[in-house]
Amino acid sequence: MVIKMDTLRDVIERQYQTYLYIKGQDYIKRSARFIDTTLIQVVIGPRRAGKSFFCIHELKNAIYLNFDDEGLLKYSIDDMLAAAKTVFPKSDQVILDEIQNLTDWQLVVNRLHRQGMKLIITGSNAHLLSGELATHLTGRHIPIYILPLSFQEIHESMKTTLPQYAKTGGLPENVLRPEQAIAYTTPLVQSMLLKDIVQRYRIRKVAEMQSLLQTVLSNSAQTYSDRKLAKATDVKSPTSIRKYIHYFEGAFLIFCIPLFSYKTNIDVTLLKKAYAYDPAYIHATSQSKSFDEGRLYETIAAIQLKAEELLSKHTVYFYKSAQGYEVDFVIVKEKKVTALIQVTANPELEREARGLIHASKDTHCANLIVVQPHATHTKREIWFGNTYTIHYIKFDEWLLNRS
Repeated sequence: MVIKMDTLRDVIERQYQTYLYIKGQDYIKRSARFIDTTLIQVVIGPRRAGKSFFCIHELKNAIYLNFDDEGLLKYSIDDMLAAAKTVFPKSDQVILDEIQNLTDWQLVVNRLHRQGMKLIITGSNAHLLSGELATHLTGRHIPIYILPLSFQEIHESMKTTLPQYAKTGGLPENVLRPEQAIAYTTPLVQSMLLKDIVQRYRIRKVAEMQSLLQTVLSNSAQTYSDRKLAKATDVKSPTSIRKYIHYFEGAFLIFCIPLFSYKTNIDVTLLKKAYAYDPAYIHATSQSKSFDEGRLYETIAAIQLKAEELLSKHTVYFYKSAQGYEVDFVIVKEKKVTALIQVTANPELEREARGLIHASKDTHCANLIVVQPHATHTKREIWFGNTYTIHYIKFDEWLLNRS
C-alpha cells in the first residue's frame, strides 16, 4: 500500500481552512491592539491563550503560517510564501505562528523584514523577547502580550462573576466551556511542560521537574527560596531549581516577583514569590480539592499587576520587614513607590492594615490599599500618633477599574 505524502499545496490548503475556521469562531475582544507600523509585531504569550485568534480576528486579511504543523517545516520559507499567495486572499501582512519551531527563524524573519514584508510573529516563550529577538531584531520589533483573558475582558463580554473566574481562569476554551476546565487544563499544562521546556532544553530528569512544577503551582502566592524548594521537592540542587524556575517563567506557567528593598547589600533574589499565570493552572495541578481563597485571590491580583508590568506601566515587588510585617504588592514607578497593596479574603482586616502602615513608614508611600471582598470604603488608622488613610476596595471593582 502506497501512502500519499502531503504536498506543500496540501499543507497550505489545510492552513487556510484552519484560518477560515478561526475567523468564523466566537471571539472575545481583547484590550491589546495592533498598530500601523513597518516594525515587526511580536504577539507573545502562553499556549492556548488566544494568540492565533487575536491575530486572525484583529487583522482584516493576512497570510497565516502555523509552524506547529510539522508538514510545513520541510519546506523553505520562500516556497511556503509562494504557495500561500496562491491560496490566501491578497494581503501585505504575514502571520508566522509559533515561530520558535522554525529552524533559524531569526535569520528568516530578519530577511523577510528587510524585504519590506509586514510581519506578525507569535511565540510561546517569554524569553523570546529578552533573548533571540533582543539579539537579532534590536529596535525593529514591538511586543504585544496575549495572556489568558483578564477578568475585565471576560466580564465585559460575558458578565462573568469573580467566583466563576477564580474557578475557571481566563483560558478562552475554559471561559466558553467552564464545565471542562480541569479536564482541558491538566493535559495542557503537561503539554506546555513537555513541548516548551523538556523538548526545547533537552531535559532528562522529567519526573523531578514535574514534581517542582506541581509544588510551585499548587503553592501559588507563597514565598520561596531555592534552598527551601530543594528540600520540599525531588529537585535537590538549588542551581537546578533556579534553572527550572527560569524555564517555567519562559513557558508562561508561572511568574515571580522579587522582594522590595532599598538596601543594596541585600541579595533580593534569595526570596521571591511565585504565582501561576492562570487560576486554572492551580486547580489542574493541586492535589487538594480546595485551594486557599485568600491565596487564589492574591494570585488573580498578581496576574493583573504582572500584565501591567509587561506593558511597562510599573514594576511589582513584595514587602517583608525584619519584624515580620508583610505587604503583598509594592508598586514602583520611576524609582518611587506609588502604591502598597494587600489582598485578602479574610473579613478581619486589622492585620492587613498593620502591614501597610509599617511598610508606609519604610517606603514613604501614603497610597495604602486593601483589596477585599466587602464594600468599598475609606478608613483612617492612628498608629503611634500618626494618621494613615487606608482605601478598602472591593475586589471585582478593583479589577474592573484597572486602566
